[in-house]
Amino acid sequence: MQITSIIKKLKELAEKSPAGEELAMEAAAMLSLLMAGQDGRCTIHLLRGDTTVFFYSSLPDDEAGFWRCPLPAVEERCRIRNDSRAFVLSDMGKYEGFLILEESQGGSGLASEDTENLLWIFQLFWCTCLLADESEKNFFTDPVTELPGIAVFKQAASRIIASGQEGYLVVARVPVYLERPYSENSMDCRLQELAGYFREKEGITAYRIAADMIAILTDGEKGTALDHMQKIMLLLPETSLFLTSLVHMEKEKVLTKIQEEMGKLGEGSTGIETSCPGPRLPIFIKDRNKGDGNGKN
Repeated sequence: MQITSIIKKLKELAEKSPAGEELAMEAAAMLSLLMAGQDGRCTIHLLRGDTTVFFYSSLPDDEAGFWRCPLPAVEERCRIRNDSRAFVLSDMGKYEGFLILEESQGGSGLASEDTENLLWIFQLFWCTCLLADESEKNFFTDPVTELPGIAVFKQAASRIIASGQEGYLVVARVPVYLERPYSENSMDCRLQELAGYFREKEGITAYRIAADMIAILTDGEKGTALDHMQKIMLLLPETSLFLTSLVHMEKEKVLTKIQEEMGKLGEGSTGIETSCPGPRLPIFIKDRNKGDGNGKN
């Protein structure tokens, strides 16, 4: 098959599916057939450093795992599998990797130079697909905390409200320390602390909804939300907190509600909607006795 025909087939694939990992897999299957033939054994492994970013193999899973290795280990593993041929994919800029052929019969029949050109074309194609996936992930994920962003939060809050089930919203705002942006007391470091805590909890998701705010959505009883409020206060006492029920809230007004309520709170203050019973927690009682009744001393 000529290079121009192969490019045409790649173009047809791209027109049917959006750029992403699924399209990269389809292109890898196409290249496997071209290089190894119908019954050939082909593996493609792309890495960023030591981290796998893409892996395709026509081998059974238990055999394919043999090739989940870093690039420097390929030569030794090829000696172990002496019927294998390795093609290094290292001119990709952001990613590097390799293609392995084992026991291949038939295949493309391309000359050596044409094979190099073919692999270069597929490398560019995979790069496009993987970068598209990464771009989409960054759009929906906060790169600092690795939490879902505001677009995902709005969808999740809307689903809970539409279901009519009991659910609660907790919003935490940390102070902005612009004079020490890279210190352990910086806003981003504080938000990373909160994100680390919530990533370990089942049945609860935290979202970074603003530069200085994290929102938590909980299903079920209000006690769960109150427990998490207390934990945030213990971790970061200076954090401002707001709690409200989602049952009677309009989904179009969730962000407006957050903006209004957080605007009323000072540093280290706690706001709880009157429709939500106050927490019976020691930390609140202590603050009430020592301070002004709203958690601020």
